[in-house]
Amino acid sequence: GFVAIKALNDMCSNDSEHVSRLENEYTISRQLALQCTSVRLALSMSEFDGFPAILLEWAAGITLSEWINLLHKELRLSPLHDNSHYTIMRECDMRILLTLACTISKALAGIHCAGATHNNLTP
Repeated sequence: GFVAIKALNDMCSNDSEHVSRLENEYTISRQLALQCTSVRLALSMSEFDGFPAILLEWAAGITLSEWINLLHKELRLSPLHDNSHYTIMRECDMRILLTLACTISKALAGIHCAGATHNNLTP
């Protein structure tokens, strides 16, 4: 089967703080996966191309960033004017986004209830 690889790059692989954070993430991910369905199981600490890495259980699908890009293309969302972050959306499109926001919020709540905190959330 497939695995996901989260590896440090050459800019931080020799930094003991980054290596320690990756090792900590591995340990926490192993514990959380047993309690939260939204957390992928960390399978092992390893190296990838000579850099410290975590091998994670594969999660089928696309990334949040890819999903957002597809949504913008499919719905042809466009700014109201050049310097705006606002878009014109239909009610059904807003429901899709609110459902996604609720799903992410529930996943983070599960992680928090298990005693962990996610330090960043990026698409």
